Amino acid sequence: MPDYSVYVTVVNKTSEDLSNGYSHASHGTWYRFPSWVSAGHTENFQLQDAKGWWFGSEGSFRYDLTGHGGSTSMFSTYQRDPWTENDQINKVDITDHPGPLSVYESYFRAKSGDQQDYGRKNQYPTGGHPLYVEYTIDYTTPYKRTLKFKLTRINAISTHPVRNSDDRLISGNHIVWDSSNPSSYKDGIRGSKEANVFGYRFGSAVKDTGILSVTLHALDSELSGLAAYLTGTRPGDAKVIFKSDVFTFPSSYYNDVTATARVVDRQTSDQPFCIDGDIDWGVTLVQTQKALTRDGEGVSRLELYWIAETRHTAFQQYFPIIFMRPFFESSGSRQTPVLAIRDNWSIDCTRRAFSAFNKKYDVISGKLHFFYYSYIVC
Repeated sequence: MPDYSVYVTVVNKTSEDLSNGYSHASHGTWYRFPSWVSAGHTENFQLQDAKGWWFGSEGSFRYDLTGHGGSTSMFSTYQRDPWTENDQINKVDITDHPGPLSVYESYFRAKSGDQQDYGRKNQYPTGGHPLYVEYTIDYTTPYKRTLKFKLTRINAISTHPVRNSDDRLISGNHIVWDSSNPSSYKDGIRGSKEANVFGYRFGSAVKDTGILSVTLHALDSELSGLAAYLTGTRPGDAKVIFKSDVFTFPSSYYNDVTATARVVDRQTSDQPFCIDGDIDWGVTLVQTQKALTRDGEGVSRLELYWIAETRHTAFQQYFPIIFMRPFFESSGSRQTPVLAIRDNWSIDCTRRAFSAFNKKYDVISGKLHFFYYSYIVC
């Protein structure tokens, strides 16, 4: 007896799962229909014809696709392979395409009977039995290409003035790193010539204090309008120290875009800390979680301090960088850029220098005594 079934293949070329599978058969029975098609996998199943009936097979199925951005769309299909006596022809259709269409493409190829090869995209044979359909869900061309970006510069706003090792005063909004001359920012093994001091309210959310403005440039026009985020890690380590808010590349791809990067290494802190060392920056597309390729310099030397919002009168003009550095050391490898207060004595000394003082420290004798003891001995 002729086979009027539809043999279905679903090829999921995305990095997202197809979930919540649902099938309906008007004629025939779905056989081995999977409720899930994992990312990067292929599933085969069958809409089996109704033997002994005067139609053949007809039915539909659908899946949900949830993108990395959190939005969910639907992939739905319809297919049939009827008996020719019913004066009907084969039919295949994608009734719902997953979106956004700028990110995903879905299409089918079909063949019937003894045909060896599938036909052209979204075309099907109107006759011949059984019917074979291969559905593919993939990314659109911009998301499949190797796309590039360039890191341009990093800005920060220093809450408290600091005098660097060259005796230059740093305050307010300034460039802490620039790709045009990255080596000029290095100051010794870990330090930076553009050290920055943030005023931080201890116990509050670290991500709200010490924001970096990172400017980058798209090198491919296909990036225009795509959503992405920036991450900063220790070179050679996957641990994320900085992460930006989601941003969108401008429609005019030759324009720069500035991302707001925040510390995600810790949620809160009850004492001062600093990030001191090299940070490796990368960009990831939101929808596909695909990393862009960086062109040129992208490892920045940073020296950033989180201390109290208020400071001792002795440091009203500025904090000398040579005063700041001895208080902090790595809790582990010297390659770790996030540094903690060195020891209990440093914690106490630093708390007094970097926090609001009690009244007894406001007297001249107390201030001068503490300033001499801290600055000379520390």
